[in-house]
Amino acid sequence: MARGSSVAALATLLAFIVVGCGGTQTSDAVGRPLSFAQLSQAATASVDAGTGRFEFTMKMSFPGADEPLLFKGTGAFDSSANRSSLELDLSPFAKLLGGAFAGGASDAPSFDDPAFWQIEVVQDGVVMYMRVPALEGQLPAGRSWVRADLRQLGQAKGFDLEQLQEFTGSDPRKMLDYLRAVSGDIETVGVEKLRGVETTHYRATLDLLRYDKLVPPAKRKELKSLLGDVVEQSGIRELPVDVWLDGFGLVRKLQMRFSATQPGLTEPAEAAFGFELYDYGKQTVIELPPASDVVDISSLRG
Repeated sequence: MARGSSVAALATLLAFIVVGCGGTQTSDAVGRPLSFAQLSQAATASVDAGTGRFEFTMKMSFPGADEPLLFKGTGAFDSSANRSSLELDLSPFAKLLGGAFAGGASDAPSFDDPAFWQIEVVQDGVVMYMRVPALEGQLPAGRSWVRADLRQLGQAKGFDLEQLQEFTGSDPRKMLDYLRAVSGDIETVGVEKLRGVETTHYRATLDLLRYDKLVPPAKRKELKSLLGDVVEQSGIRELPVDVWLDGFGLVRKLQMRFSATQPGLTEPAEAAFGFELYDYGKQTVIELPPASDVVDISSLRG
């Protein structure tokens, strides 16, 4: 694979997969039962908040695999500036990425050093900046960041801007929209403290069929892109979810998990996704990389 094209290919992939919070209640709300309407309001308030930080994990286990794949990331968002940042550890996935370069050029990146796969992303409106240490040796001298205009990239791939923005929604808070699909009883598990903040832990079930009926097609496509095709192919309709709300009705933590057995197999594949939101309202400065360190993705396509 050519130097420029290998970097462009990974940058394009990251641009599409890295997408991919004020409340009205008082602290007296901690520990109280929750209605469907209140849960929906909490999700909306958390997404609409001005600034904050988040931390997420995704763990996947497959039949025959020696150990599960574990991905971790941290990030920040500033809604008023329309910016977000993300740091993602892709080192567990490096061996799988290595298959794309098998038997390839001598300048193929190393897949053994975890430090090479600590990915940084900054999104500024429809422009995304990505830093992949493993591929810095393939960039022009002195450059370590790749810039991608998602509007131009989307047009080249056949997406219109509105559709592209649905797929590049800045951060994992988009997953909160699934809370609109809760069905059945909402169990109040108890009161817990997260990062020094009193929260109420709730447990419920998401009905994906209900979600399809509640939201516009664009939203369904957006969240399907985050969960992937595994849920659809497995025929899963219901997912257990745990959510923690603070006294102001803001989501502080969310966990989702599912297990499914593919046709022809006896052991299930399992996946768990979770993230925490914190530092709501605190000053958050998300800086863009210096222009002297940036190369545009269009110049890498050869």
